[in-house]
Amino acid sequence: MKGVRGRYLTADCIELTVVAGLPVPSPADVWAMLGDELLLPDLVALGDAVIRRPRIPGTRRLERPPLATVDDLAALIERVQRRGNAALRTALPLLATGSASAPESHLRLLLMEWGLPVPVLDHDVYDHRGRWLGASEFAFPQYRLALEYEGEHHRVHARQWNRDIDKYHAYEAAGWRVIRVTASLQYARTRELRSRVETALRQRGWTPNQ
Repeated sequence: MKGVRGRYLTADCIELTVVAGLPVPSPADVWAMLGDELLLPDLVALGDAVIRRPRIPGTRRLERPPLATVDDLAALIERVQRRGNAALRTALPLLATGSASAPESHLRLLLMEWGLPVPVLDHDVYDHRGRWLGASEFAFPQYRLALEYEGEHHRVHARQWNRDIDKYHAYEAAGWRVIRVTASLQYARTRELRSRVETALRQRGWTPNQ
């Protein structure tokens, strides 16, 4: 039908799994199949989603196992010859298990492009007494700086909004600074975002040659 594109794959090129009674490609295979179609930031974001290890904040326990591992993806690239393998090999070392959304993956790539320190993903923040204050998508613990991506659910859900406000106040009391990142700031006002992050890092002791 209109809008649907078919693909022909031999049985040795793909692993099928069953979802809601329907045979579908495994998450790893979907990532590999899109190697020649997605731009690098989106290919990384999809790969991040496949290998993500969703953690229960404040603990080391996982909500569920990852859909695949980096080793699984690497083996898939070597096993099957595809047009997108070059792009997959470029994306593979950029993947991370701690990104919870595509915008977070895109933001991580921007930080790398700007030559800023490598952030810790999904980082638990504690006060001086060891009390857990919250988990942040991006943290620079050495500089007590956190970046929080504010998706729509942060704005429209009162419970989430109130929880965020309380968390940011607790961070501030513990000496942390939080930069809140919106879609508009990240995608439409990228220079402004870069300036904010760089300025905050410099104010907290970072220099470019570190």
